[in-house]
Amino acid sequence: MTGIRNYDAEFCGKVPLHQTNLIQPHGVLLIVKADDFSILQASENCDAVFGMAAPELVKEKLDRFIEKGEVAQLSRLKASASLGKLPLRLTVDGKTFLATVDQQEGFFVLEVEKDPHQVGSHSSFVHIYQEVKHTMAAIEACGDTEETCRVVAAELKKLSGFDKVMVYRFDEGWNGDVLAEEKEEGMESYMGLKFPASDIPKQARELYKRSAYRLIPTIHYEPVRLFPVINPHSNAFTNLSSSNLRSVASVHLEYLQNMQVDASMSTRILKDGELWGLIACHHRTPFYLSYEMCSVFELLSNFISAKISAVQNRDSFSYKESKRQVQTEVMQQVLAAGSLAAEKTRLLQLLDADGVAIVSNRQIETAGITPQKSEIEDLVLILYWPSAAKPCRKLPGAVIPMRRCSLRKMQKNTTRGPLSASGSKP
Repeated sequence: MTGIRNYDAEFCGKVPLHQTNLIQPHGVLLIVKADDFSILQASENCDAVFGMAAPELVKEKLDRFIEKGEVAQLSRLKASASLGKLPLRLTVDGKTFLATVDQQEGFFVLEVEKDPHQVGSHSSFVHIYQEVKHTMAAIEACGDTEETCRVVAAELKKLSGFDKVMVYRFDEGWNGDVLAEEKEEGMESYMGLKFPASDIPKQARELYKRSAYRLIPTIHYEPVRLFPVINPHSNAFTNLSSSNLRSVASVHLEYLQNMQVDASMSTRILKDGELWGLIACHHRTPFYLSYEMCSVFELLSNFISAKISAVQNRDSFSYKESKRQVQTEVMQQVLAAGSLAAEKTRLLQLLDADGVAIVSNRQIETAGITPQKSEIEDLVLILYWPSAAKPCRKLPGAVIPMRRCSLRKMQKNTTRGPLSASGSKP
């Protein structure tokens, strides 16, 4: 994770993560036909909630096990598919269970918390409400992206109890930059490091658009199968892309184990409908978050996404206004002095460059980090005769030889990172 690994990640991106037919064992999953509540599929641990093995349960209808008011609530959800996944409570044999329901074409995906829910008191609701309100107020008061990420990490660590909370942002190549971190003493810090794009392949990133969070209470679990294997309604594997219980690829569990993490939760940050970053929560021992607290994280995910979008849009507007102001000042000074070289230092700010070279009347004026003048002359020749430069990256030996010794020397003597072809950091 300390550097970008340059290897082909196509294999990871082709793993069908949403068609595993496996779930994590901390909950029970049912596939229920929407029109008559027939149980089409059940996870093999369903007896923990419904007191019946999967081969027998799939012969029944859900309305046999839950109360009439809950059946009516599910019936109303058929007209509310656009609302996405919704929480609800189910009463089975006098015990209350928290659940979520998501509607697919012709059937419900019902996920039930395996342990009976202890109905909280009014004071516990007030406590959660106060904590969430405090968290949202602290985030709303932030002025920029960096501050927002720092506060998010600190507040969510206090709210959830995880050992470590990180906020990282994806760059243009889908590598993750760690912008903020809150952790317990003795844990390794990843602040300022990069996660390579292969750590979260494209298919996994797409799943975060469907589901706000991913919880793994422990990496040491035995996956639970669905019975039967094929959904009799669709005659295919059930699409579990929106399922919170969906089992995790073994390579990801190994990845967490190598980080000395036993429990993990990841929450999305969206901007303009696209994945902007993730909030990664880690714990060194098994750690379970209730459906109630997961719902709080989903709410905060939407709030944080809105805040990041607002801050980024404001920063972008301020940045553009600042550039326009600098551009105006530079042009005024150039017109007054009659020379662009007089404003070479301001050009660094205007172009977001580490170095700038101005070539005019065979004179070379430089500012910032630049190649030697002889090397600048070579670059000028290529720019003067564009036909001399051909983009042939896939042909060995097709690159025009250039002297780069001084550039490499400068890179070793600075912590600002390598220069891109445009003279700015990539």
